[in-house]
Amino acid sequence: MDALMINALVAICICLFFLLQGALHYREIKDEDTFFLYNRRLPNGEYAYSFAAASTSLATVLFFFVTFGVVHGIYVLFAPITYVLGCYLYSKLLLPSLERQGFFQQNSSPQSISLGTTLARYIEERYGSKSVKFSIMIITILGLASILLIELYVGINIFSIYFKPQFIDLALFWVAFVVFAYTGLGGFIAVVKTDVFQFILMFVSTTILLVWLIWTSIQNHTIPDLESFIVHPIVFKGGILLPYPLLFNILVVNLFLIPALLRTWQMASASPSAVEVKKGILKGAVLTTLLTTMFILLGIFFFRGAFTNSELSLIGMLNALRTSQNHFARYVLFPLFFAGCLAALLSTADSALAPILQSFYLDIFKSEKWSHRRVLVFTAILFIITIVLYFVVFRILRFNFVSWLFTIFSFSIICSPSIVFAIVAPDDLVKMKKSQITALISIWGGFLIAIILSFIGNKLRIIEIVQLNSPLASIFSSFCFLFLWVVYKKGGPRQ
Repeated sequence: MDALMINALVAICICLFFLLQGALHYREIKDEDTFFLYNRRLPNGEYAYSFAAASTSLATVLFFFVTFGVVHGIYVLFAPITYVLGCYLYSKLLLPSLERQGFFQQNSSPQSISLGTTLARYIEERYGSKSVKFSIMIITILGLASILLIELYVGINIFSIYFKPQFIDLALFWVAFVVFAYTGLGGFIAVVKTDVFQFILMFVSTTILLVWLIWTSIQNHTIPDLESFIVHPIVFKGGILLPYPLLFNILVVNLFLIPALLRTWQMASASPSAVEVKKGILKGAVLTTLLTTMFILLGIFFFRGAFTNSELSLIGMLNALRTSQNHFARYVLFPLFFAGCLAALLSTADSALAPILQSFYLDIFKSEKWSHRRVLVFTAILFIITIVLYFVVFRILRFNFVSWLFTIFSFSIICSPSIVFAIVAPDDLVKMKKSQITALISIWGGFLIAIILSFIGNKLRIIEIVQLNSPLASIFSSFCFLFLWVVYKKGGPRQ
């Protein structure tokens, strides 16, 4: 049996495992709390693993750190460090306010935010505005849908070791079907349970491969030199350690991302208390940082040590392992690393799908009576929409992958200033008409800025312009509320 056959069997077994998890948890689903919110009993341990698995995506994390680590060395650690900072600020500054507002109360009152509310319901209750609610819904769902498309795009490309380019889209239908099927059947419970498995699989596969690469580099006297880790730094002229556009993109995205993710709100609603959320998210941030640091080292030891002639990509890594003369690399590491990539793909795809499905069911098509069958219908509709969007974006429009990678973060974070303002601002200020208008200007103005910069950057093929879309859009949105706050403080708390 050759390496490709072994790898195919491993991939099939993983997919069947996920489908089985969905089927097994299907019987546990009794109501919307069970399906969407884990019966509101998500412990901080599973929260941490699920958070880390969802944060360790194939496209936006594994691909980024493996390849950018080779180019920029350990300076890319700026990304996980700022990500931890973003998680800390969320737990330190925002969670206490949510708790005071009654978000985690088991018995909510008409005067407090209802337990387990979605982001859309929370925003509507705080601002008293359906326009702000639907604006944030549109942008955040668009951001998550974009992440889902990116994961599927990268996911089917790792299957190019089996398919010719003209047949690669066959993998799209299979991977998407697996994700949508087990999420639709088992709900958030299945997503969390599989996330734990996915993180362990990613961690184990990355650790074993990294240890082998270090050992092989020592044996073959191909240990990367010091400059591979500490690349000659960019100082002042083009950036500080990293290019300025990339530096600002990483900083702003990681500081603004957590409050704007629908999954953050879903997991908070599924948790029994703010304390559990804080423990879970900080543990998850540490696990994510540990794994992303390993990805950086993985890329350096792979492309600067053991496989110096390989193509700088995930496919290059898989092909190098598959064709290696070393039997351990070909028959063990190849299927193991492929399994880790597949797990990273599935964990992020289901983490995007679950909150989108929740928003569709609870915020858009409201229903008094729980119906799992209705959820499955929504899942099927979203499956069709996703497939159609994939072909439009990547096959018809032929959108550049790296540019799309940076573009999606703009969609995700431009709502953060509006969300943070709703959480921390005084009640009387949030309810003002001027706050609603400011929120709409900040959301759609930021969105327009991001779209324009993305379009110009892609048109001119200048990635730096695309990288600046997130910082500039978020800065604009933040200044809108800063101006409102200054006016409020000067004029006093009045309508």
